[in-house]
Amino acid sequence: MTKPEGEEYNRDELINMSNDAITKYMLTDITDLVAFLPCGKSEVGKHKLHNVKSLAELILCNKIKMKQGLKKKWYDEGSPAERVALYKLLASEDEIKVLNGKSESITDQKRTGPRGVYSARTKGA
Repeated sequence: MTKPEGEEYNRDELINMSNDAITKYMLTDITDLVAFLPCGKSEVGKHKLHNVKSLAELILCNKIKMKQGLKKKWYDEGSPAERVALYKLLASEDEIKVLNGKSESITDQKRTGPRGVYSARTKGA
């Protein structure tokens, strides 16, 4: 539904078209709307569609649905790398640090000492 050159869309029309596009195409970013609306980016900005709470909620809902779908797929049939990614999404901060090698475990501290220097006690002496 395009309008003649120079004729503008009203805000309610654009919001309705945006609702339809977000739902139909599972959009996850407000900037993607421009590709699915019959007007340009400037008109979308002029009507401040990025500030419409109902559109933001639909987009958030799409993101949640996609994340849940990916998590289920990774859990059910994912490759080892996908399962590690899933674990990282679900892990606590401490678990993520250990997985990424950013935190020394207690075992590492005993082996190397508190400053990372190999301790004489653990050399078997």
